[in-house]
Amino acid sequence: KKYTRKSLTAELRTFCYASRDGPVHVWQHALNLQDEDSSEVIVLYHYSNELCFQNVANLEQTTAELFASLVEGRAHFGQGVYTTQYEPSVWGSRKRILLNNYSNGDPWRKNTTDEESRKVLRDWGDENTCGNRAACCIPMIVPRDMAFSIFERQTPDLQARGVPLGTDSKGREVHRNRDVWVVRFSDDGGVRNAVAKTDGILDLLQLRLGKLQENPRSKEQDTTDCMLEVARRLRGRGRYQETEQLYRDCLARCQAKKGITSHDALVTANNLAGTLQDQGKLDEAEPLYRECLKHRRAKLGNCHVSTLTNMSNLASLLTDRGQWDEAESLRRECLKATRSKLGDLHPNTLNSLHGLAGLLMLRQRMDEAEPLYRECLAGCQNKLGDLHPITLLCMQDTLTSMANLGGVLQKRGRLDQVEILYRECLQKRRATLGD
Repeated sequence: KKYTRKSLTAELRTFCYASRDGPVHVWQHALNLQDEDSSEVIVLYHYSNELCFQNVANLEQTTAELFASLVEGRAHFGQGVYTTQYEPSVWGSRKRILLNNYSNGDPWRKNTTDEESRKVLRDWGDENTCGNRAACCIPMIVPRDMAFSIFERQTPDLQARGVPLGTDSKGREVHRNRDVWVVRFSDDGGVRNAVAKTDGILDLLQLRLGKLQENPRSKEQDTTDCMLEVARRLRGRGRYQETEQLYRDCLARCQAKKGITSHDALVTANNLAGTLQDQGKLDEAEPLYRECLKHRRAKLGNCHVSTLTNMSNLASLLTDRGQWDEAESLRRECLKATRSKLGDLHPNTLNSLHGLAGLLMLRQRMDEAEPLYRECLAGCQNKLGDLHPITLLCMQDTLTSMANLGGVLQKRGRLDQVEILYRECLQKRRATLGD
């Protein structure tokens, strides 16, 4: 009863805890870091802003990339992913979560108007340009040997420096009421080869779908949601034939029961078109994209996020087909709308920038592509940081932007700048993902 079902996006379903100072979205699944040798595990919770949280919905990224995106760069208690044993309902508010994560004082103190509390909320709360760091929560199932409580066991890097238990990396004492655990994925600076058991989640979802379809009293929305989730995960695993059939079944079901312009029907049609495009079935995918875009323009308007997503998808397909003029027109319309509606640094805007830059580069219009890549790179670095290995969902990451910018410069013969950029890119990839 403390949580309600919510969806941040069609692909990212959560349980929402309505805390006193804002909602906290909890992923409906968990990162399962167990392996065959794990004998004892602990359930921990990693809190983040919405931008980082959406990484878990991207099934095309590698495990190393996902883990690296969660690693705390400040590393006051050692290098790793920072977590707590307590779910949102235990903390009761975003403020308590932030105080536990970023204040050396008592997170349960009654007076939260002191200067340290105000600074924590100012730096990591709603005023943070990347979003509130307590807005979202990722449950994790972690082998005990990977989890380091700051009062029980020091991480190897701090242990090597002789930092006492119960203090941060600078030797400052930490209040005993803080509950901070560092999940360490690396032993030598590279990402540990831990495996998130996405297949385990898929197996459970397929079992659940079978039971929902067998039970005549099942709620229609529960069955539809489960079909979409199973199909999304099958697509992420590259099982396109199964995905296509499931999306076709779901689309027929949604259109018959809810109408061709219903939300679920349009979501399914768009995803089916994407699956057909993945398989090179462009003749079948294009009319689906166009039909879906037409209905979303009419129903939601030209600037709605779902409309813009459809617009971008159609532009991608048209690029694949060599219809560059129409693709560019759609890319420019999409970029203009996302800038106006979401701002210059929103992930959707950066994704639009990247898409248009890529198309211009494909068309050999380097003078136009280069400033867009530079803007995209600066935006990614500003929003996600220099070492963030992936951006969100379909958006290319900061390092890919650097590589693409290098490609532009190389084609323009500016090899001195290319070498500097590629060396920096290689250095950052090594630092984040290992050799």
